[in-house]
Amino acid sequence: ENKLLAQKQYEIEQARLKLYTLRATFSGEVLSVATAQGAIEGAALRQNDPIMHLARLDPILAKISLPETIVDQLKVGQQYALAIGQRDAAVHARLTRIASVADRGSQLIEVQFEIPNSEGAIRSGVRFRLLDATALSASKE
Repeated sequence: ENKLLAQKQYEIEQARLKLYTLRATFSGEVLSVATAQGAIEGAALRQNDPIMHLARLDPILAKISLPETIVDQLKVGQQYALAIGQRDAAVHARLTRIASVADRGSQLIEVQFEIPNSEGAIRSGVRFRLLDATALSASKE
């Protein structure tokens, strides 16, 4: 009778755990768990309070603002060489998007590149710069 009771209690706790489990729509990494300012553990949050900060690190997306003269040379789907931070070594990145509107203040246009990062070598939030507006040949992909 105790075994049966323990089994039922276990099933109830498993069902309760499912109620409090959040599943991301993508595989990524939990960077931080947020709580309402000044809240103690277990306190209720408001509907729009952030719960956690997730980041998808593979592939990593690099957003760069460039002048129109350079953007006009780029083609979506092509591979380009980008430098990461202050490093001299280049990575190959595929251009996935060119914004259709320029920033009003700077007159720069945002472009987005996708970089494979299965080993997690590239950190989120680092700066990227386009090394050359010439697409890489297919043999370098």
